[in-house]
Formats: sequence, C-alpha cells, structure tokens
Amino acid sequence: MNIIKWHVHRIILVRIVPAWILLSLFFGIFTYEMETIRINKFVFGLASDAVEDFNKNVGVEFYALSYDRQEEILQNILHKGQFVGISIYDKNRVLNSEHWYRADENLISKIKDSNKYFPIAGEHRHEIVKYGDDLYVMAIAPLKYSKGIVGGYFEGAYKVPSLAVFEMNDRIYESLATVLVALFVSGFIFYSVVFSLYKKSSILSSDLLESNLDLMEVLGSAIAKRDSDTDAHNYRVTLYSVMLAESLQVPKGEMISLISGAFLHDVGKIGIPDAILLKPGKLTIDEFEVMKSHVYIGQHILEKSKWLKGAQEIVSCHHERFDGKGYPNGLQGEYIPFKARLFSIVDVFDALTSVRPYKNEMSYADAVKVMLEEGGKSFDVLILGKFLEIAPSAYAKINKASVDILRGELESKLRFYAARTD
Repeated sequence: MNIIKWHVHRIILVRIVPAWILLSLFFGIFTYEMETIRINKFVFGLASDAVEDFNKNVGVEFYALSYDRQEEILQNILHKGQFVGISIYDKNRVLNSEHWYRADENLISKIKDSNKYFPIAGEHRHEIVKYGDDLYVMAIAPLKYSKGIVGGYFEGAYKVPSLAVFEMNDRIYESLATVLVALFVSGFIFYSVVFSLYKKSSILSSDLLESNLDLMEVLGSAIAKRDSDTDAHNYRVTLYSVMLAESLQVPKGEMISLISGAFLHDVGKIGIPDAILLKPGKLTIDEFEVMKSHVYIGQHILEKSKWLKGAQEIVSCHHERFDGKGYPNGLQGEYIPFKARLFSIVDVFDALTSVRPYKNEMSYADAVKVMLEEGGKSFDVLILGKFLEIAPSAYAKINKASVDILRGELESKLRFYAARTD
C-alpha cells in the first residue's frame, strides 16, 4: 500500500507541479501587468490634473503676460506643487521658457532624453521616467484658445509623491501574493481530490496487474510442469531477457511485452502430446512438424488476453534463426522482430546450462562455445556480443537461484516497468 501511495504522489506531482508553476507565472505576470496599467493610469491622472490646473488657471494667456509675471507663475508652481521641471513651448514648438527645481543634472538629462512628442488639441502625452527609487511623469499638453486652437505647449516633469509610490508597490506585492496564495490553495485542494481518485485508480490497477501476473504465471507454469518439472526456466529466461534488454537500453515502454513474451514463450506446448514433448531421443519429421505447431497454439492462446497480446512477437518468432533456417516462417536477419532475436539467445543459453528430463546441464564455458559457434547462424551477432558481456554476472546471479528468489526478482521488475507505463 505504501508503494502505491508514494507512486501516486510521484505521478501527481510530476504532472501537477509544472502546470501549477506555469499557471502561477501566467497569472502572476497578468496581475502585475494589470496593476501596472492601473497604477500608470493613476500616475498619469496626477500629472494630467496638474497640467489641467495650469491650463485652466493660466492657459494660453500665459504668452500675453510679462516676462516677470511668467517667471513668478512658473516658480510658484514649482515650489508649491510636485513639478520638478516646467518647459513652455510656443505654437511652433520652439522652447520659450524652462525652469527646474529639486532636480539634479542627471535627472534633468534623463528627462530630456525621453522621446518628445507634441500632441494635437484634445490630447495629452505622458511618459514615466524612473530615477532611483522615485517615479517621474513627463507630461505634455497643448495650451488652447477658447475656440480650441493650439497656442503653445506646456511640458511638466511631475514627481509622484513617495507615499504614492510606496502604496503602488505595496499594492502590486499584495495582488501578486493574493494570486499566488489563491493558486496554492486551489492547487492543494485539486491535488487532494486528484490524489484520492488516482489512489483508488492505482489500487485497481495494482489489483489488475496482480491478476495479470497470476494469469501469466499460471499459463507459464502449466507448460513448464509438463516440459521440465519446474517453472524456474521461465523465470530464468525472463530475467536474462530483462538484463540483456537493459544493457541494450531497450525503451521502458517495451519491457512489459518483453517480460510477458519471455515468460510465455513456450505456452503453446500445452497442446503438444507428452509422447512428443518429453521424447528423450530425436524427433521424426512428422513429430517435429507437430512440435512446431506449438507456435501457432501459443499465438491462439494469447489472443484471448489483451494484456498478453504484446507477448506474441516472441511467442511467434523465437524459433526463427538469423540465417533464415528457423521456423515457422523462415525469417532472416533483421526481418525477425528485435525482441524475438534477443530472446532466442537467452532461451538457448538457459537450455544449455540447465537440466531437463531428457538432458544434463552444460558447463558455462561449453555453453559459451556453442553460442559463439551459432553467431550469425542462429543469433544476431551484435545482440550476442552484448549478451556475452553480461553473461558471467547474469549466470552467477540467476542460474542456481531458487524459484522463490527468481519469482520475487521478476515481480519486482514487472512492477517497476508497469509503473513506468502509467
């Protein structure tokens, strides 16, 4: 149960956490952008109000005032308001007057370097300039006569109050935190619901796997009992196959069909008479034809199970030879399915190195000699070469192991690869 629980946690985390991260990034960026737009509107509003006050109280009449009066008005605006700089342009956009207050040379240079665009009547132009921890808005608005004719332009560099900047930043952080907390809480709730459902599904899947494993063992054992008095052969060749496939880096998704095919490779022998199946001497031509029919019988048996259908590749072709002299279809070379080429090597190796009712076991060294002689004939040379690399350790681990140990090892492998196909 604990294995199932942690497996479910792993599956859900692998699938949900990336989605949660993407959603957090998306909504975080979206919230930040929305708050930035809202804050920009607020900031522009502050600057616009200040510009409108000038337009309303002075406006285009500014040009008719004396120089001293103009200076007085501009200095009054700078000292009493949030403006740090004011520039007045005539209708031809020629600078008429410029004044700065509470602004150092670097700030003045940065504001002046901003793109200057003179709006038409009825428009305002704003641009935010960030300088250190402070925010400034460079705003330009036309000064209009009563009939709406533009008589000049007012440009003001407006400093956003520090308290407003602090509140704006605080609002952004609060909004982001709210979104992230909401996503976390909803993700946790969703995780809990999915975990509960997935756990139930995994338990059912585990039970189904258990049933399929039992079915595979029953079928494999049924013929093994008839053929060799023990089903250890099925476990050995299957574990040899897994070890060889792992060394060849066979995709994990292919391992279940490899395991079932290896374990059930001779299931069709259940339909072969004992007189032929257990005959100690050489079979006659007719008897051998009957023996070869176990391939078709095995195919027919496996068609009844969807889960075992993937085993047909090995069941159908593990008696094919690399030189094309095998049966049932005389396939040659790479026309023989890869898993069948792989399995035929371990099947012959285990047959040579184990006891059967009609033969004694062969030593490891003698078995290797026979295997090498059959390279390019019965076996794919490349796969055989890889098998001979792992054969010493595989043989030491598997050949004399008890059925209980072999069964435990195989069930562990089966569960491992079944989990990887979820």
